[in-house]
Amino acid sequence: MIVLVVAGGENPRADALQLAGLASLPTPYVIAADQGISHALALGLRIDEAVGDFDSVDPADLALAKARGAKVEQFSSEKNASDLELALYAAVAKSPDRIVVIAGSGGRLDHELVNFLLLAHPDFAKVPITALVGGAAVGVIRHRAVLVGQAGQFVSLIPMGGDAHGVSTEGLRYVLLDEPLRYGHTRGLSNELTSDRAFVEVRQGCLLAVAPEAPLHIDTELRFEPSS
Repeated sequence: MIVLVVAGGENPRADALQLAGLASLPTPYVIAADQGISHALALGLRIDEAVGDFDSVDPADLALAKARGAKVEQFSSEKNASDLELALYAAVAKSPDRIVVIAGSGGRLDHELVNFLLLAHPDFAKVPITALVGGAAVGVIRHRAVLVGQAGQFVSLIPMGGDAHGVSTEGLRYVLLDEPLRYGHTRGLSNELTSDRAFVEVRQGCLLAVAPEAPLHIDTELRFEPSS
């Protein structure tokens, strides 16, 4: 099962479902975070759960989601977690095969920074997570992944939560062979696909793969099998 989390904040792109690779897949289980209710409805989605303090969502949209059968869990506005964090914990509780997050971009910088940190949080390490943030494709790589896109497409590999060790790549212009990517440094910035797919492996640590222009499909379930 795929769980789709629709974040609040800025409006996602109208073609977000296509860019996130969901248009041709079975209907996901949808969790909306606060104003994400309005965004999910605008995308034509049926909302299964809604979480947050609901200080941003249009009350009419919240009422519509309830009328259509959404399970609604409201929190105090003085909570200790953001609406997206609450939604991610709700998503993990469903024991999904994959979590996909759709969010807009260009909102508050502090919220955007924290959202990227959330995607790579250790509490969510047992579930593959990808995201579409505005027009950018994002994926969390903790072991092995294949990136499917277009030759010439930019992708950055950004270590999260500390150094990433034993990073190897195939199919990227700047090859890494069992090398470290240091936390806070820019070695992994602006790499480039040399064909329609690339492979990434990390022995220890966590990488955030970011393609500024979607679509880029990031599959963390395939085995890493570099050519000899």
